[in-house]
Amino acid sequence: SHTEVLMSFALTQPAWIGNGHWMRVYVAYWQEIDSIMSLPPGERMQGFVLLNTGSGRAAPPPSGPPPDWIAKRPAGLDAMTRAFRRYDLDTEKLRRFQKPVYLAVGGLSHPVERRKAEKLAAIFPSFRMDLYQDRHHLDPPQRAEPTRFARALRELWGRAEREKVGMAA
Repeated sequence: SHTEVLMSFALTQPAWIGNGHWMRVYVAYWQEIDSIMSLPPGERMQGFVLLNTGSGRAAPPPSGPPPDWIAKRPAGLDAMTRAFRRYDLDTEKLRRFQKPVYLAVGGLSHPVERRKAEKLAAIFPSFRMDLYQDRHHLDPPQRAEPTRFARALRELWGRAEREKVGMAA
């Protein structure tokens, strides 16, 4: 809503990029999500994890008893998917964002993530994507490869600062 206050924009495998980008792989992905959402609440998260970690890779087992908030995850997943279907993202406004954009994508994620990256590359005029080959949607690079991710952010911010100085000159 207020892109004028941003100098740059960084994304890590956004869960959703709007309803105007329904490509074949995205439609198939949402059909899988629908199937998962029809499962009993206690089974939804495992289905969601398997879908989004590519090739059926399960999440690592918990290192102890689950925290109390974990019981709310199925309801949160339900609310999130309903919201995604209802809201229409203004991609034309995003196209007008001329400042640097960075996207981190996991190489082990569901194929829909790379297709979303291709669509985002076509939307943002100043776009860079890094593929984190051994990561997936639920193993984000900022946690798994913090040094590499921090270096990418510093490069993004440096680009933004150079463009700001160039525009002021």
